[in-house]
Amino acid sequence: MHFEYNNMVDAWLTERIAAKLTNGQNVILKAPRGAGIASMAHEIIFKVTEKQPGFLVCSLDLLNIFTREAFRRLFIREITKIVAPGKTDKLLHKLAGDEIYSLPRLLAKQEKIKILISIKHFQNIARFERTAELQQKLRFKWKSQTNCVYLLSGSSKRLMVDMFQYPLKPLSKSGKVYTLKITRLKDVQEQIKKYFLRTGKCITPEASNLITSRTQDHPFYTGLLVWHAWVRTTYLCTGRIVNEALDTMILHYNHQFQLLLENLTNKQLNFLKAGLDAIQHFCSTDSLQAYNMGKSSNVARARESLIKKEIIEVYGNEIEFVDPIFRYWLTKRIFSSSNG
Repeated sequence: MHFEYNNMVDAWLTERIAAKLTNGQNVILKAPRGAGIASMAHEIIFKVTEKQPGFLVCSLDLLNIFTREAFRRLFIREITKIVAPGKTDKLLHKLAGDEIYSLPRLLAKQEKIKILISIKHFQNIARFERTAELQQKLRFKWKSQTNCVYLLSGSSKRLMVDMFQYPLKPLSKSGKVYTLKITRLKDVQEQIKKYFLRTGKCITPEASNLITSRTQDHPFYTGLLVWHAWVRTTYLCTGRIVNEALDTMILHYNHQFQLLLENLTNKQLNFLKAGLDAIQHFCSTDSLQAYNMGKSSNVARARESLIKKEIIEVYGNEIEFVDPIFRYWLTKRIFSSSNG
């Protein structure tokens, strides 16, 4: 029996986004990590092809793509998959360098088809070398595309906002931006309560609150912790059972987190410690001494490196851990004196 976290992606929003794509408007979909963005993208694509059976779908995932050349190779490979072998040979011969991003438009014209291109983890584009140049070229190609439409999705709020919602950025106004929000806390706790009741078990409000606070309302981890707690419950789930379940759960991630830790410098670890302690003024003399950061330039380098590694997001002076269970693991296993 699995706990299904309902991220409240209603049919109306899915239909609305599908309609935008069907009418030829690019869509940018952003959501917090674990909020079900992949499932929503899949549902949107289904709606588009249901309404317009003539659409061919090309899906790219940039999760493990870190360079422009790797992106270019993936783009060519996946675009050529959607038509019969040999259909793109002449077009590929004519296109050099970044001109390859005209391939969907030329292919759609040649074959008299419509193409929907879905790109997951699009935020990785921002990490490519000469990314501004690439983004400018992509925008130009997208503006001139006919019978081609793009569904771009990403989970890094900072990078997606930076690329698409700042007026002077190359990709600004290149599509309609939608943000997928996490379910309200009250709704999540109601789902947790019903999950236990369906099997004749109960959960205390304290235990339910503990689950959502420890996972910081992260959909995947919430569901996983609920299940671990449910397995350990005979009749009534308490806070003690939730803590036991959480300690057991993080054992599964211990090796993964330890490897991640081994790739961090002492300065980066000290920065994370300060973040866990909710330090607001990282560059003050007291903070630099307390966390052995040395110079304020070390703070900036550590922060940028941790952002690139997708360990943290920074909003003003606030540090947010991307993975709440990694945060808890650091607090519990590495910095046991911190408050988590």
